[in-house]
Amino acid sequence: MSMSKNKKILMMLAKGGTSQADIAAALHVSKRDVSAGAKAMREYGLTFDAVSTMDADVVDDLFFPKEEREPNDAYLQQDMAPLVERKKRSRKLPVKLFWIEYCERAEAAGKLAYSYQMFSRLFAEEAERMDATRHFVHEPGAKCFIGWAGDVAHLTDKLLGTKTKVYVLVVTLPFSGKFWAEGFCDMR
Repeated sequence: MSMSKNKKILMMLAKGGTSQADIAAALHVSKRDVSAGAKAMREYGLTFDAVSTMDADVVDDLFFPKEEREPNDAYLQQDMAPLVERKKRSRKLPVKLFWIEYCERAEAAGKLAYSYQMFSRLFAEEAERMDATRHFVHEPGAKCFIGWAGDVAHLTDKLLGTKTKVYVLVVTLPFSGKFWAEGFCDMR
């Protein structure tokens, strides 16, 4: 049985020595979730031993309760399940297209439309509920991704006013999310 992400958050916080940002990156969770865990640790005076003996479901229910909000009638409510199904059939369809269609329907109905950020969150929650998401599991240190970044940058010499092209090489470690970047005058 695997440990819940919430319990892992509390375990890492209780152990100490790691910043909240690093915990979020290591566990692939939001900084908000780690901050909520830190708040629970302070409020309940939790220790590493106490957290390690708790059942994962108890941790989820006590310290990370799901808050259910009533939908606001001023906003057009979108059933996300058909959109998730559409996305599963055609993975290249962007969620932004769904949002644009939703905004047009909301305007026609005389209702408010959710922001793109909120719409995307609702879409992601429904995809998770329908088990339509794919998570990549990366082993620490097993691989890295290397590539030249986007457009060519320019470095300007302030004394001479000359511009030099700079190509940026980026190396990313997928497990930790850490990266390294350096500029070079050529791609050799």
